[in-house]
Amino acid sequence: AFARLRVAAQAKPRKAKGAPPAGTKPKKAGGFGARKEKAAATPKEALAAAERSWDKMAKAGTPSQLFVVSARSSAPSAPPALSDWLPVAELAVADEVVGEVGGLQAALAALAGPLAPAAPECVSRALRGTPGGAGAGDAAELAVETWDSYQAAMSAARAAEEASDRRRALAVLGLPPDEEPERAAIKSAYRKEMAKSHPDRNPGDEAAAARYAAVLAAYETLAGEVLDVGGSGYEALAVGGGMRDHSKLAEHAAKGGSKEADVPAGMCGIRALVNEEVLIFRSRNATAGAGAAEPA
Repeated sequence: AFARLRVAAQAKPRKAKGAPPAGTKPKKAGGFGARKEKAAATPKEALAAAERSWDKMAKAGTPSQLFVVSARSSAPSAPPALSDWLPVAELAVADEVVGEVGGLQAALAALAGPLAPAAPECVSRALRGTPGGAGAGDAAELAVETWDSYQAAMSAARAAEEASDRRRALAVLGLPPDEEPERAAIKSAYRKEMAKSHPDRNPGDEAAAARYAAVLAAYETLAGEVLDVGGSGYEALAVGGGMRDHSKLAEHAAKGGSKEADVPAGMCGIRALVNEEVLIFRSRNATAGAGAAEPA
């Protein structure tokens, strides 16, 4: 009996199923062999994913509506290009979603939901090369408008540029740039300046030839009609008093958003808007922002 007890005492204890071997130190959380949690996507990665979604919708021929995302910031460190709304991205939402909740509501819901991580990178790309542009999108306010609304703003911005060219042209002809002279006065000034700088009167004079070309260009600019471009701010830009449809994301969120507008990631996409049109608004905002920053 004692022999049996000694054998039992010397026997190795049975290991519980799944338990680590005796003497093994427990693994530290996050150590080798531990399951790693997936890191959140960076803004660049988020934009790349959103652009892939855009491409998939385009390749599949998914019926969609286009919108434009704009950004602005009143932060002291923000570049002047964000002193007013700056178009930064194109946004697409499938008609299937738009038909349920409406166009702007669907676009705002997409921007507040699956496309939110990509928005800061769109702002950074629109500000590429601008001092203070990197990271400016993190604190920027966002808004969405229909494609037609954006085109109205673009037409007005171009018309405003032409008006600025008109003022310069009046100065070239020696006329007050801030006045609207009669057409007869413009023609008279043009003929006078052309006569003074005409190549026949100034043979071999390169300065006179350049002046002649400038006078001719100025007159051609003044021959066009100046358009009414609405107010000076982005939201008021519209040729001939046209309508705009521009909605701020913050106001959408303050109202609780559209609870019924749960936009699936595969039903929306975004891509950065980096083109000549962005440069027009960047320059426009920077000029206005620099003027506002000057002491009175």
